[in-house]
Amino acid sequence: MNYQVIAKSGLKVRSGPGTDYDEAAERLLYGDVIIAAEETSPDPTWLPVLLEDDTVAYVARGFVQPVETDYPAIEAVKIQDSPRVDLPIFQNQLTAKYGYPRENAGYLKIIDLREYAEHLARVKDFNGNKWSCRIWGHEAMEAPLNLAFRRLSERGLMGELKTYDGCFNIRKMSSGRSYSVHSWGMAVDFNARENPYGGPVRFSDDLIRCFAESGFEAGALWRTPDGMHFQLPWTQDWRNSDNPLRPV
Repeated sequence: MNYQVIAKSGLKVRSGPGTDYDEAAERLLYGDVIIAAEETSPDPTWLPVLLEDDTVAYVARGFVQPVETDYPAIEAVKIQDSPRVDLPIFQNQLTAKYGYPRENAGYLKIIDLREYAEHLARVKDFNGNKWSCRIWGHEAMEAPLNLAFRRLSERGLMGELKTYDGCFNIRKMSSGRSYSVHSWGMAVDFNARENPYGGPVRFSDDLIRCFAESGFEAGALWRTPDGMHFQLPWTQDWRNSDNPLRPV
């Protein structure tokens, strides 16, 4: 049976069934799904779990719960590598596909856009410094982002970009009900000051189409617009929409 971690502040994995034993692996985070070992614990308040090398360690049962999942369990000392994404992917699938957001997730990587640096020389990062043209985000973003920037370059639209305002950031949505897509590194923000959440969208339709044609849903499409925001997961199925700015 698989178990999901419900400890909010991390869960220690110990070499034996008790707090006197040393930690045997990295701490697990809230939402991690782990594999239970097929053996009986000498202390029923401790759950035996499998480590990467198939040895057994223990976690406190009070901080995990049985769970049935349609995505792979992770091993105690190794995050399950996420497969590359077949697009489209939908926002409501993210937790099922990748688990709860975490800082050291195996799907995070540096996405290098420096081949476009000549056209982005005036773009600042969120600290006011010259942008490095590199993004720390989900590996699935790499090809679509490169495609979007190629289109921006070919259509002479790079000049609309003034600030890069982030990608990976574990946080709740503005509504506070669920995690932002940024929490998985699957969204990017540009020109945040000019395009505040709920305010006017000051990007051209031509720029938005460059992202839309590369698979991104723009926050400009939402009922409460978020003009700075472009995300790879869709909030709805746009394939039969006649909206000229729909992602494709």
